[in-house]
Amino acid sequence: MSARAASVAAPEFSAAVVAAACERSVDEVEARCDELAREGILLEARGAESWPDGTIAGRFGFTHDLCHEVLYEDLPAGRRARLHVAGGARLEEAYGARAGEIAPELAAHFVRGGDAERALPHLALASVLSPIIWVK
Repeated sequence: MSARAASVAAPEFSAAVVAAACERSVDEVEARCDELAREGILLEARGAESWPDGTIAGRFGFTHDLCHEVLYEDLPAGRRARLHVAGGARLEEAYGARAGEIAPELAAHFVRGGDAERALPHLALASVLSPIIWVK
């Protein structure tokens, strides 16, 4: 697991999303994220998360937005897209019928991954669920 791959999951992320995107075990990704969090330079531990399918994994976040942005932009475009689609697919699978609860997150992964067909239903649901804010 590289920190660059973790940057695709978002500034704050579940180790399970990164594990799916990198095709690694959750235990392996959590261990590496824990190491980086103990160093305190790149990541910090942010508790745990459980999903509707029973997955339980640690949550982590980048210590600074710039760390996240630099690592994200350093990924080659094709790899970044594949990581987004793989992470989104794992979330979609884990949430199943409850995927609407995270529709904006799923839409973002599939849009950034270039998978319009998978992004559209989540975009439509996110637009219905999100309030529209008008700015003068």
